[in-house]
Order: sequence, then C-alpha cells, then structure tokens
Amino acid sequence: MQIHGKTALITGASRGLGRALALALARAGAHVVLVARDPQDLADAVQAIRAAGGEAHAIAADIADKDATYRIAGQAVALVGPIDILIHNASTLGPTPLRLLLDTECEDLERVLQVNLVGPFRLSKALAGPMALRGDGVIVHISSDAAESAYPRWGAYSASKAALDHLARLWAAELADVGVRVLAVDPGEMDTRMHADAIPDADPATLARPSDVALTILDMLHDPLRAPSGARLAAPTWTPAPRAGAACRRPSTFPQGHLHTPRRGHQAPRAPQRRPPPRPHRTDALRRHATFPKGHLDTPAARPPERRSDARLLATLRTATLRPPRA
Repeated sequence: MQIHGKTALITGASRGLGRALALALARAGAHVVLVARDPQDLADAVQAIRAAGGEAHAIAADIADKDATYRIAGQAVALVGPIDILIHNASTLGPTPLRLLLDTECEDLERVLQVNLVGPFRLSKALAGPMALRGDGVIVHISSDAAESAYPRWGAYSASKAALDHLARLWAAELADVGVRVLAVDPGEMDTRMHADAIPDADPATLARPSDVALTILDMLHDPLRAPSGARLAAPTWTPAPRAGAACRRPSTFPQGHLHTPRRGHQAPRAPQRRPPPRPHRTDALRRHATFPKGHLDTPAARPPERRSDARLLATLRTATLRPPRA
C-alpha cells in the first residue's frame, strides 16, 4: 500500500503512539486527521506536524460518545476526503492503580468497553462502508499483549483488548471480498504516559519509543503480503522489509539442482558436459581371457584371435609350398 496521497484518521492522537503515528503518516505524504479529547494536546500535535511540512487537522471528541461517532466521520471526510486508513489507537486502562476484578465497579468496566471496543466498532461501521464501495482501505486495531495473557489487575483493559482483537478478525472475515484490510497490532511495551500509569516503577530505558513503533506499523501497512487482512501482528517481533530498489546479487555459482533462468537477452553460461567413459571394445574384452573357464562354449566367434609373428607366418607358407601334393 502506498501511503503518499492517502487520507488517515487516528484516534487517541494527541500523545503517545497516536501522535507518533500521525506524524509518521504525515511525513510519508498522508493527509491526517487527529482525534482526541484534550483540545490543547491535540492542537500541539497538529502544530508539530504542520511545522514538519505535513497536512494535519484536529477533531476534539470522545470516541466513547455515541453521538460523536458520525460527527467525527463527517468532519474527517469534509477535511481530507474519503478516509483510506483508520487507526483505532484511543484506549483507557480504567481507574489506576489497576484493580482486581472483585474491586472493579461495573461502571468502570462499562467505560473501558465503550472507549476500547464499542467506540471503535461505531467508527468502523461509519467508515468501512465507503471503503468497501471504493474497494480499498485499511483498518488497524491497536491491541496489547494483555489481550492474550491474563495479568492480575488488568481485567477490564485485558477483556476489552481481547474483544477488540476478535472484532478485527470478524471485520476481516466479512470484508474479505471487498478490498478492505483489517489488522490487529500489538505495539509492545512503550515509553508512554499510559504505561507509566499502569506500571509506575518501569524503567523507561527498557521500553520502546512510540516513534519507532509507529514506523514499524507503517511498514506493516506497506506490506499486505506479510500483513494480510485478519492477521494479529506484534511490533517487537516484526522485521522490516528490504528497501525498495535494493539489488539482489546473483551468486557466482548455483547450488546443485538450482533452476537458473537466464534474463532476456542474456546468454547464460553452459555447464561443462560430462562425457561417459569409453565402452570397452568386444575384442579387448575377449583378449583379457587367456583361457576360458570349464564348460565355456568356445565358439570361433568367441575365441580370441591368434596372433602370429611374421617369421612364423613365413615358415608356414614355405612348408605349404614344398609339401608334395597327395595322390
């Protein structure tokens, strides 16, 4: 997928990974729309992108607000045109310090689900239809390893991310034939405010930078073969694709059995042909037998020719000549 000239909408884009994704997409030539709740942080992020030469627009809204869904979608389309890339990055942990499920209020669980699951569903529902009609588009769900692993005290967040992962797989299955790709991406542990809220004693030096993770996610967008629709990908284990235009050196020799197809107009060198060893002549084989084994059929054809010296041949002729004829 070529990002240059595409339009992108990123939620939770005022800080952390969302802001890094918006900046990376803008640098790649995309027209980006940033959605977040805090107007000031959102304005700072948009200003940073524009200062770097990118195009960015801000929509201050809460993704969990049901009435804001179509307003977000409508404003985004009005600002940059039909959305090609939708990234659901906005999420919440719930109350911190994180609590056990027995201590989690139902209202807190409901809030986490609204932000992390129901809000993304509503926005995808508003924007995936036009993508399907155009036959092109990408939707990315930012997940977490907590979606697969059961960490104590991460109950509300973990349940919401697990559901978001499966929601991505369901979208992918239903949009498989209309050209819309849906991915779930685990960014890994990053040096963000959310991570600090969840694990205050974590060493920032051991955490990934959001800007690096953003570039990894862009690489996934570029590579539909390694990042097909319905896939769940992990940024820490993703290997960057080779740079475009990198020449592949031809090996000087090919392994045995390797199919080497010559380029058009190129005369491929021919491998030297091995000649079979000369077959022994029939008479040479017979001459090796000084005597024949017992029971061997000694026929004239099989008997080795008798070699006579010139002197012996001359004596034989003289005897035949001087012998008188029989009466």
